[in-house]
Amino acid sequence: MPSGQKLCSLSCVYCQYGGATNCDDRLPSAADLITEFEHGFAELAARGEVPDRITIAGNGEPTMHPEFHLWAYALADARDRHFGPQVRIGLLSNGLHLQRPSVREAIEDCIDDAAFKLEVGTLPTFEAMYGRSGGAFLRTLDALRELNHFAVQALFVRGPHVDNASDAEVSAWLERLDELKPRIDRVEIFTIAREPDPRAQLEAIPEPELRWIAARTRAAGHRVELIAC
Repeated sequence: MPSGQKLCSLSCVYCQYGGATNCDDRLPSAADLITEFEHGFAELAARGEVPDRITIAGNGEPTMHPEFHLWAYALADARDRHFGPQVRIGLLSNGLHLQRPSVREAIEDCIDDAAFKLEVGTLPTFEAMYGRSGGAFLRTLDALRELNHFAVQALFVRGPHVDNASDAEVSAWLERLDELKPRIDRVEIFTIAREPDPRAQLEAIPEPELRWIAARTRAAGHRVELIAC
């Protein structure tokens, strides 16, 4: 993703980078990306340095790249040739672009540890949190059902216009997780650690409340990683 601008398909209320655009005309081509990571991997391999992990992330949402499937397969191939398949490839994603079959197929074939944002239970909270219609939420849930396994990342926050840490919202969120339970490897729970736009008037969730959410999630049968602030 370009380093000087956030390109994303969500405008998360808690994002420290502010608003987003989903214009993709500044994205590097698949060929350019492949050239860059082939060069970088070759340099590491020549020095005998093997990475612990390769993570696909970005200054925004990586799967919105129109050629995601092309460079994801090339990335996995380059990983195998330079380091071996024991080096895991991860992905951090908001999940909105799983509706594209080519994205789902590339994730299933090339990504060892995909993590998707799923931190709300109701459509109104989704709309307040991300500035997108609730239909996008429902389509993302449907697409997640097409994957074999993945991790869930859930950031909890409270403000005058959104609160996904309330008892009712957590209960609704757990119902969403239950729908996907056989596919969820783990659930990562955390709160804001970097200062969002002051206009959002958001508060971090205190650690005791995060532990309460984590306990409820474990009781629902999920493996939980609590990332306390």
